[in-house]
Amino acid sequence: MAKQARNIVVTREVPKDSAQSALIARYLPLAEKIGNRVVGTIESSLVRQPSNAGEFPLGAVVADAFLEAGKSAGAELAFTNPGSIRADVVAHETSQKGSPVTYSALFSVLPFGNEVVVKSLTGDALMEVLEQQFGADRNRILQVAKGLTYAYDPSRPRGQRIDRASVRINGAPLDPARRYRVVTNSFLWAAGDGLEALSRGADPVTVGVDVDVLAEYVSLHSPLPPPTLDRIRRIR
Repeated sequence: MAKQARNIVVTREVPKDSAQSALIARYLPLAEKIGNRVVGTIESSLVRQPSNAGEFPLGAVVADAFLEAGKSAGAELAFTNPGSIRADVVAHETSQKGSPVTYSALFSVLPFGNEVVVKSLTGDALMEVLEQQFGADRNRILQVAKGLTYAYDPSRPRGQRIDRASVRINGAPLDPARRYRVVTNSFLWAAGDGLEALSRGADPVTVGVDVDVLAEYVSLHSPLPPPTLDRIRRIR
């Protein structure tokens, strides 16, 4: 069977579709009203610049927001993938009341509409998740919420990079047999970014959509300060 293909270059020089333009014009005022709503304030910019260990302020804030939302379903720890966080939250004012943050700014941070879900995961599976951050082609250091701390050594062989003795959940050593309530986004629960151990999560409870969870967290903690980056430690 013969096949043919013709590449067509799409440019911005073509005329706008009138029906589509009318639809956009109709709903733009509503979108702007929602997007321009101030949800809270921040003390200073929350950025994606990582520390030597791979933590960054905005990632810690998103994970903390997930944890707070998930506590109603028993969440004890939370994390999110750095690739889901697409923009910084920039402070444009400096005052005791903080710099205003709009819903639109937070939507730029989390634009995918992932659900925030709490599931049960064994301590053994959680260790596998932490090890799977270090892939064959790239590392994906998860951004973790307060309460989860650990250290890793990137010079060790794959599968042995997490210092198991260093893993603490709310100050207690990791129990391999215990089932922990963990909260993260639906992308990761579906084994996104190669974190296959997360597919073993059970007893799901959805607690919101990521951007709305973050907006609620900023609102409740305004003016929100940048968190201290002391949850993950790189040994070498």
